[in-house]
This record gives sequence, C-alpha cells and structure tokens, in this order.
Amino acid sequence: MPLIVQKYGGTSLQDFDRIQQVAERIRDTHHQGHPLIVVISAQGGVTDQLIRDAEACSASPSAREVDALLATGEQACCCLVTLALQALGVAAISLSGEQAGIWTDKLHRHATIQDIQPDRIHRHLKEGKVVLVSGCQGISPEGDITTFGRGGSDLTAIALAACFHADRCEIFTDVDGVYAADPRRTPLKECLQQISFDTMLAVSQNGGKVMHSRSVALAKEKNVSFHVRSSFAAADNEGTLISSPPISDWETIHLSVKSNLRHLRFSLAPSSLPEVYGEIHQLNACGTCVDWFSERALANGHEEICVTFETGKEEHLLRLKKVIAQSGGELCMEGYLSRISLIGALVKENRALLLMEWSRELNASQISIVKITANDIHLALFVHASDTTKATAILSQKLGLEKSDPS
Repeated sequence: MPLIVQKYGGTSLQDFDRIQQVAERIRDTHHQGHPLIVVISAQGGVTDQLIRDAEACSASPSAREVDALLATGEQACCCLVTLALQALGVAAISLSGEQAGIWTDKLHRHATIQDIQPDRIHRHLKEGKVVLVSGCQGISPEGDITTFGRGGSDLTAIALAACFHADRCEIFTDVDGVYAADPRRTPLKECLQQISFDTMLAVSQNGGKVMHSRSVALAKEKNVSFHVRSSFAAADNEGTLISSPPISDWETIHLSVKSNLRHLRFSLAPSSLPEVYGEIHQLNACGTCVDWFSERALANGHEEICVTFETGKEEHLLRLKKVIAQSGGELCMEGYLSRISLIGALVKENRALLLMEWSRELNASQISIVKITANDIHLALFVHASDTTKATAILSQKLGLEKSDPS
C-alpha cells in the first residue's frame, strides 16, 4: 500500500476533543492499510507561551535552552495523540526529532535539516505501527536539540516525505485549502484545487498564512507534491494540491496581504552607510527581519534609505534609530505599512496596465501608494497600514475574486 505522511497543526490539536478527532482520522487511514508517518505540532498557543516563559526567566535567554524548552511542546502533544491512538486499538509509537533520526546544523531557533537516518522509522513501519514524529525539531552534531522556527512542523513533514519517497503528503490545518485571497479578508466560495510550487512560494513570501516559504521551497527542491487539507472537513475533501502542474496554473490569480510592516525612511551621508548597513544586518540576523530595502541618491549628496521590517522587537528598532542619529542621519518617516501583492500570469502579461488601473482605483479613494515592487509573477503595492482593509476590498472587487473561484 502507498506510504502516506501526514502533518497536523496546532489548531487541529487545540484540546482533547480535537486530539480525539485527529486520532480517529489517523486510525481510519491506517485501517485502509497505508503505512503511515504522522508529524505532530505543539497544541495551539503552547509555543508562544513557552517563549513568554523563557523571556520571563531571562532578558536574554540562551538559544540552546530555548530550543530544548520549545521541543517539549511538540513532544507532549505527540505523546497525547499516540496515547489516543493506542486507546483506539491502533499500534502506534511517538518519536522525538532525535529518535526519528533527524540531524540538523547547529543553528538554534532556525536550524536546517542536514540528514535523516530512516532505520528506526522503517523498523516501526515494518512492525505495522503508526509512527508519530514530534515536528519542528532535530539534533545537532553536538547532540543538542534544535528547532526550525515558524512552520517547522511542515518542514519536518516535507523532509520525511522526501526521505521515505512517500506516495502522498498531507498537511492538515484549520482551513480547507489554499484560496485565491485570504478568506478572512475576501469572501470566497471555495479553495483552489491545484497550484504550482512557484505560485505557492510567492503566496507564502507575500503574506499567505497557510504554509511557510521554507517548507514550500523544500517541497519544490525535492519535488514533493503535497495536499493542504482541513482536519475539520470530511475525509473526501481533498483540499489543494501543490505540485508541478500544467501551464494552466498560471491563469490563477492570488491576492496576498502582509500587514503591520514597520517602516523607516531616513537620509544620511554616504560615509555613514557602512555603520548603518552593519546595524541593519545584525538586526536581521537576530530576528528583526528585513522585508524590503531601497536606497537612492538625493540632490544634496546624501543617500535616502527606506527599510521595512517584517518582524522585530521595539528595542531593536530603537537601537537602529540611535545609530542613525549618531551617524548624523535624519529620520524622515516612521510608521506601519502593508504589502498587497497580486500573484500569477496576469502580472507578467499585463504589468503596466495593472499598475495603472490599481493606481487609479486607489488614488480615487485617497489611498496613497508608498512603494511599488514587481517581478515576473507578482506585483506588490505598499500602502499605509490604516488603508489595508479598504485597499484590499477595492482590489479584490476589481479582480472579481469575491465573486467566484478563478480556478
């Protein structure tokens, strides 16, 4: 029978009733005769609480200790699902990342999988057991527990599917699949049946919440097709297949929104650039991630820098502003932006026309476009955060996304 890899997210495991429902779904799949590897995330909210606990104990908690702490969230939930399966009469065993043979580099909080040693999982599968693996974790060459960051359980599932040449990989979450836009912002009838790795990667990088871009990139690299499905939907609901589909996929339109980006615009003398660039690089390395960066020469000989951060702590940004001031720079603008992106073949074929139409529609509603970026498959407009809802509604209506599924 075909080997299946499944992954269940935190919202699917929020409480004991949902754990029971997941266990029953796993049991039903197993009873069909499929060898089954199941990746389990921490219960919803547990990871965030563990991070808060670590920060309450230390202003600068050790990344090694935080990884060891965070891994307990997935391990606890993995054991609970295994116990629920065993209570249903299913032979099952839970494994930590280390026990599953997942080896990583030594970068704590954002580790990369280097190798998977499959012997133990193979042995348990041959014994007829469902193998449940704690997601988002592995072991470093030094023998330390490492974690993969946000979306890390998806990464575990994709990597295991590639290693074991799974016939099917299923990512179970709290949504029916991938939509042409965020269904929380734009009412849509149904999810898309199939999209490409490239389109899904662009959606993930531009605000899509269903999958983290690292997982999609790994799936593309290893050519692991996978389904995004709802753990709350009927068993015959296939969700969305992400794969390498025919060219017709590029006809699909996606509207993605990444909101609450912290934006700074400042000017300074060219001689001060290295110090400020170094500070931005350090902030990016420690988690205050740069989403967009631009530089242009001003008439007075200074350079104007615009930088937008996807995430970050307030003290990090205060540090950057202090460096700018000490370098003789002038802070010209500070605030929050949102990036609204249109993804698909429509961009490549009609970029100039789309830009003109979008600009006209938004300007008519007194919505300012702060910045525009584009490549072959996506066109992105940056607007002030306060205009996000209005701008998204206007553009969704313009594209007709709220009326029907463009697939």
